[in-house]
Amino acid sequence: WTSKQSEWISDVSRQPERLFMRAPAALKAGLKAGVGVPVIANGLVVAVLVFFMFKFREEETPLIRLVSSVVAQLGLVFQNKQAEEEVKQAAKEWQTTFDSVSEWISVHGKDFKIIRVNKAFATALKMNPEEIIGRYCYDVIHGEKEPSQYCSHRVVIETGKLAYREFFNPHLGIHMEVEAAPIFDESGEIIATVHVGRDITE
Repeated sequence: WTSKQSEWISDVSRQPERLFMRAPAALKAGLKAGVGVPVIANGLVVAVLVFFMFKFREEETPLIRLVSSVVAQLGLVFQNKQAEEEVKQAAKEWQTTFDSVSEWISVHGKDFKIIRVNKAFATALKMNPEEIIGRYCYDVIHGEKEPSQYCSHRVVIETGKLAYREFFNPHLGIHMEVEAAPIFDESGEIIATVHVGRDITE
C-alpha cells in the first residue's frame, strides 16, 4: 500500500508472522510463492490483489509484468474517466504483455469454454488463437469429450481455491505442469479460471 509497488515473496510460509500474518495459514494450506500487486486509480492505491502458488519460486519479472498489466486495467475501471483511445491502447499493451510470456496462459469460462489464450498457448497447440477460443478446454487440450475428475478447472470451480497438477498429456505427447486460479466478479462469485501451463518434458 505504501510503496505502490508489486511485491514477490518466494515462500510465504517461511515469513515471520510479524511480517506476514497469514504465514501459519499459508503453511497449513501448502502455499509457497506469493505476489501482491496494487490497483492504482488517480494515483491512489484502492486495492491490492494477492496471488499464491503451491511451489517455491524465485521472482519472475515477465509474470509480474503480466499480472501488473491486467491489474492496471482494473485501475482504469475504478477511474472510469479514461478516453476511449487510451483504453484501446491499454488493451493493446495488455495483449502484447500477455503474448510475451513464455508460459501457456489461458482463461476458461465456467462452461469449460476457452475465453482467451496467449501466443505461447496457441503455438504449443499449433493453432491460431481464433481456432481455440470458444472451444471446450478438455477437447482442445486433452482430446476428450468431457472433463476428467482431475480437471484443474473443475477443481477450482468447485473449491474456489488454487489447483496444481503435474501429468502426462497423451493428446499432446508431453509432460505438463499446470497451475489454475479462480477469477472472481465484484460480488465474489467465480466467473472464470486462469491457467498457467508449462512443458516439463525432459
